[in-house]
Amino acid sequence: MSTEIDAQEILRRTAAAYRLFDTYQDSGYVYSIHNPGRPDERHSTMAFRTTFQRPNLFRFEWRDKRKNQGYEHTSVIWCDGLSTYEKYFHQRKATLEDDLDAVIASATGSSHGTAHTIAALLMDNVRGEKLTARRPFEYVDDENLNGEECHRLRHEAPHEVDVWISTSRSVILKLFEQYDVGKENTPYDILVQKRFKSLRGFISWLKFRHQLHPRNTGCEPFHVIDQTFYTDVKVNATIPKNAFTLEGQ
Repeated sequence: MSTEIDAQEILRRTAAAYRLFDTYQDSGYVYSIHNPGRPDERHSTMAFRTTFQRPNLFRFEWRDKRKNQGYEHTSVIWCDGLSTYEKYFHQRKATLEDDLDAVIASATGSSHGTAHTIAALLMDNVRGEKLTARRPFEYVDDENLNGEECHRLRHEAPHEVDVWISTSRSVILKLFEQYDVGKENTPYDILVQKRFKSLRGFISWLKFRHQLHPRNTGCEPFHVIDQTFYTDVKVNATIPKNAFTLEGQ
């Protein structure tokens, strides 16, 4: 492993870049494997799209699809600059909410963290730990990802995280996360503090990951691998105002 490249400096540059983007757009997907190598192994894919214009125009859409289960759920949260809304797949109508930060927090678990990861880098008023603030990351190597050179960094506690950051644009293009949940000495308190804002949020994440029932929050240990791909990242491009509505562009 090289010691010549400072991972913390890469993260500082990345954090600074997101704070200066006038606009940001991405689309991508999360590919998840639950309990890999076990008889109950399951796969799922969640597609997402982020649209942002400073200071607070924001829209995030995610579509969850379970392999071999034949359904797809679409949910949306957005802020038109004045008001904040959310519409989950089970709602007939959108609901008006008071606070964009709270709406993003409520979507974090069901969106595999993607609602929060980029939003927290773009907007200072989105609370919770920023990916670029986690310590310690180490530099692994440089890799070409879909034709774009990236620095690959790794963070190992409380769970393994690899991040691929464009060397030329300082944008995140891929995340790899691996969890072992429920084993002896699993740092539940650290997961709650670092990734979630409340125990309720953490339990919601557990239910989503393992399809738990409310009466069965004390589950058997399980293993989750998430790979998040940001396949179409655009910065400082012109965005039409109708992008920040329920329908989007």
